[in-house]
Amino acid sequence: MAGSDSSAAEGADSSGPQILQLKEILRNELIAILDTVGSGAKALVLDRDVSAALSAVVDFAVLREHGVAKMYVLDAGGAGEAEVQGVVYVVQTQVRKLRAVAAQVRAQGGREHSVQLVPRRTLLAERVLEEEGVLGSVALGEFRLDAVPLASDVVSLEQPGTFAALYADGDFGGIASVARGLMRIQGLWGVFPRL
Repeated sequence: MAGSDSSAAEGADSSGPQILQLKEILRNELIAILDTVGSGAKALVLDRDVSAALSAVVDFAVLREHGVAKMYVLDAGGAGEAEVQGVVYVVQTQVRKLRAVAAQVRAQGGREHSVQLVPRRTLLAERVLEEEGVLGSVALGEFRLDAVPLASDVVSLEQPGTFAALYADGDFGGIASVARGLMRIQGLWGVFPRL
């Protein structure tokens, strides 16, 4: 009996560093994305729904170390006036948001553009960017912001808009994202004993 109590205590003690490991994984993925966009100053344009989760993972000082000179919210007009060589967009895969990105890319010719889709890259996103005429002029990828550590013992699988997309539009993509987040957590902490 005492042996099982001590192993439970060990598991509780190790949860903090493992959550920090998840935070570090997400931070490193974002840094790798930023480092692929030119060597000069960059602008980071965030979807309003993604910005809160991203702020839980990385702070502006780290972004600045990797060339981010300015941060913008997608709805506020983007990085049109910024003196930067590259622009990185981190947005959800919603048609309205992708069209806003495409409009900004067309308006900002001559810059390197990277569009990172949260929580995953979809055919719909590719089709929208292709219809808007910018698919060939952007680097398209995904940023798996599916399991976000909020505290030393709290991980969020929140995907804004998932409930409405599921019940109003019949879009099951949000469920797939939550499942990927759960799989990521199980990869770090082991299989869940019960759900």
